[in-house]
Amino acid sequence: MHTGTGANPRMEAGSKDWRMVPIGISMWAGMLLAHGCFGSWTTGEPAFTAPQAWLILVCLGLLVLLVLVLSRCEERGLPGRCWSFCSSLVRGLRPSLLLMLLTILLGALASLSTDLMQSRDPAMVHASQGGASIQARLRLTSPVTASSMRQALCQADGSLESITREGRQVTSHSPVRLLLTDQRACSTLLAGSHIQLSGQLRLAPVGRLPLWLTGQDGHIEVLAQAPWIKRVVHASWRSFFQVTDRLSDQGRVLVPGLTVGLLGQDYLGQPATADSEGSKDAGKPIKGLTESAGLWERQPVNQTYASMLTTHFRQAGIMHLMAVSGGHFALLASLIRRLCARLLLPRQLVALAVTASYCALALMVYPSDSVLRALVMGLIGACGMWRGRPSQLVSSLAWTSMGVLLVNPAMSRSYGFALSVAAVLGIGTMARPIARGLSAHLPKVLAEMMAMTLSAQAFTLPIQVLMQPQLPLLSLPANMLVAPFVDFSTLTGLAALLLATWNQTLAYALAWLSSAGTLVMERTAQSLGSQTSFLIPWAGGAGGALLMLLLEIAIMASFHIVHLLWQQGRRRAGEAAGLGQPHRLTMMARLRFWWSDTRRIFGHWSRPGPGRQTQEEGKEP
Repeated sequence: MHTGTGANPRMEAGSKDWRMVPIGISMWAGMLLAHGCFGSWTTGEPAFTAPQAWLILVCLGLLVLLVLVLSRCEERGLPGRCWSFCSSLVRGLRPSLLLMLLTILLGALASLSTDLMQSRDPAMVHASQGGASIQARLRLTSPVTASSMRQALCQADGSLESITREGRQVTSHSPVRLLLTDQRACSTLLAGSHIQLSGQLRLAPVGRLPLWLTGQDGHIEVLAQAPWIKRVVHASWRSFFQVTDRLSDQGRVLVPGLTVGLLGQDYLGQPATADSEGSKDAGKPIKGLTESAGLWERQPVNQTYASMLTTHFRQAGIMHLMAVSGGHFALLASLIRRLCARLLLPRQLVALAVTASYCALALMVYPSDSVLRALVMGLIGACGMWRGRPSQLVSSLAWTSMGVLLVNPAMSRSYGFALSVAAVLGIGTMARPIARGLSAHLPKVLAEMMAMTLSAQAFTLPIQVLMQPQLPLLSLPANMLVAPFVDFSTLTGLAALLLATWNQTLAYALAWLSSAGTLVMERTAQSLGSQTSFLIPWAGGAGGALLMLLLEIAIMASFHIVHLLWQQGRRRAGEAAGLGQPHRLTMMARLRFWWSDTRRIFGHWSRPGPGRQTQEEGKEP
């Protein structure tokens, strides 16, 4: 950091430290590049076309050449202004470029080592050879939910511990998705439990997990129960869904989705004594399972309505509301800090309280990549609070992404993690400038909400194009309409989750209040998401994402140039007329002008009656 007096124009602001952002992007790019090259080497199919490969090589070569040229310029020196310019470039860019090259290599090595270990895993070798029936031991790492595949009733993510094939047991550490058709197993297995089952292992046709394990009915044994904290969370979920099942269909679907990140139709709550239709072994007991009491006969959610509602939310551009993200953590931390400020607690106790609330929230919601990002980033912020350092959103985001990617390089291919990081990066870098520009024409609250929505969508659109090549034009108004109700529904839903185990009457009242907010979201999604004419088809793949990125850069550059020209014109006009500095209107004045202009546009609202004159007439602008 540069130090000196206020006259130093190169002094850096510690609250706007963006130096690690290009480093994190370089590491991510190196991991994706290495993974693509490894996949091309193993499958024999080219990961990049010839023009793409040449473009990548040329860019890397120019980057290395630029570093070398700048180094030689600094060593030999150049005369006059050219020397001053090159010297500043050397001092400013050479360390960053060298560090970016090093992080690209580090990310590539981490990704290659992970891919190599995964390809040599016995489970991967067995699945690539045909995937005959085996006996597997694994630990469930996620709750059991309704399956998105027709051939299975439920699914859960897990981590293999060993597989037994041809009478020989070998150790395995590969992540796997478990697909089950046994209704009793789907209703009673908990996250964190160690199980053994017989099934067929195969390579995953879609998804981030490399393997799918289809279990056989009646051949499941629980080797170790889930930890007590997982059982407590499961009991809380069970009570919470018992409460939400008393709501209307939209409340049954949306309140759990907004609160814990699991839509109502994806939760399974059938009794353990029920027999699965079409399964001859469904009535057999599951060995080692002791926690089967307390399950209730749950009426299934209308699948047609749930599917239509999910489609409308996606087409309206507000599907992110149905997943737990950093908004939950930020809202909870804000409440904790305000309460601690009322009690005049020291910052160390505040940091401990925020850390405990973050960990408790991460345990109570559905585990996802966005939750992991929010948890790690929140813990970094809590450490800064303990040390008395102000929070730095962009810097902590960069360190969070690099730390998570180094520990688990497979996260570099996660769309959920990428969307979460991109949205926070957009809010941290663009929300304030956009809000300042909009506040001159809109009320401050409305300008801030619009700025957050615009900044988040600007950074996530290239990734969304990779997932679904279409652009929802009504995404901005949809987010603006539901934004005032998100925090209210989230808080009441979390309160219902906490009280469901102790007092279901009070929990139902809170869940009903939450469903009142989600009702607005449902009406917005049905009104705006059902209009397919506002969905613009877009080019898919990496080309479509790059085209979207270039278009956004061009739009932002155009707005910036127009803003600079407008400011320059106003300054010159003011100087020519001797008016001095322009006057900035207060919030109430901006509100009055905004309302009067609105009434003037819609003239039938303010049409004067006989013998009466409007307030606007006769006044100077």
